[in-house]
Amino acid sequence: MDQEQTHLIPFRTPAEQELILDVIKQHNGEGAYTDEYVRYGPEGEFELLRVGQPFTSAVVLDAKPGQMFASPHEGPALPKAILVSQDGNRVDAATFMRWHLMRALPSAYRLTVHAVDCYACSKQLRKRYAKEPLERIAKKRIGLSKPGVNGHELAHRDLPRVRPAKWTTRFCVQNPEWTAMLNGLTKEERARCARMNPDVVTHIASYSTVAKGFVVWDKYFEEGERESAESYAAIAGCA
Repeated sequence: MDQEQTHLIPFRTPAEQELILDVIKQHNGEGAYTDEYVRYGPEGEFELLRVGQPFTSAVVLDAKPGQMFASPHEGPALPKAILVSQDGNRVDAATFMRWHLMRALPSAYRLTVHAVDCYACSKQLRKRYAKEPLERIAKKRIGLSKPGVNGHELAHRDLPRVRPAKWTTRFCVQNPEWTAMLNGLTKEERARCARMNPDVVTHIASYSTVAKGFVVWDKYFEEGERESAESYAAIAGCA
C-alpha cells in the first residue's frame, strides 16, 4: 500500500488561493499521463507531464509569526498555504504542479524567485503553521465529488485514449521595470534593492503551444500514425 504524504502550496491572497485550487482540481481530473509535453526555455528538453494519485483532504493553514522562510529556495515564503494529502510517489505530481502553478500565478514572486510551488511537507515544516486550519476545502472544489471517486483514485484515470499531443515552451525574460531599478547598481546594491522590494515581479513569462502528433498514455505517435495510435489504445484498453 502506498504511503500517504502531504504537500504545502504557499500563497498570499484569496485570489491566489482560488487559482491554486483550480490547478489542484485540474491535476485531479487528469489521467495518469497528460497530453502535453513541456520545456522551460527553447533550449530545454521536452518532458511529458504526468500526474500522481489525486490530492485529497485540502485545508488552508496560517503560518505562525516569524516562521516563513526568507526565500522560496529555502521553503514556503508566503504567509498562508494549502495543505493536501496524497498517496504514492510525489515526483510526477510535483512536476505537474510546478509547471501549472508558475503559469497560473505569474506574478507571485518573493526575493526575485517565483514563490508558489508544491513543497513536500515534513513534520518539521508542518510545525511552522497553526495546528487548526483556517478553512477546510470541499471535495467538490478540488474535483473529488464525481461518481467513481473514492478519495484515492479516479475511475477514468487510466483509460487509454488517443489525444492530440501539445508541445509547450515557456519563455522567460527579465521584467523591464526591474531592470531599470537595477541600472547602475553594484552587486551589493542590487541585493539590497531586492530585499527592499521583496515582492517585485522580476521576470515575465510567456508560453507557446504547438499541436503535433498524438499521444496514448506516455507513447507518442507522429502525424501520419493515427491508425497505429487507435490500435495501440484499443489493445491497451483490453489488456
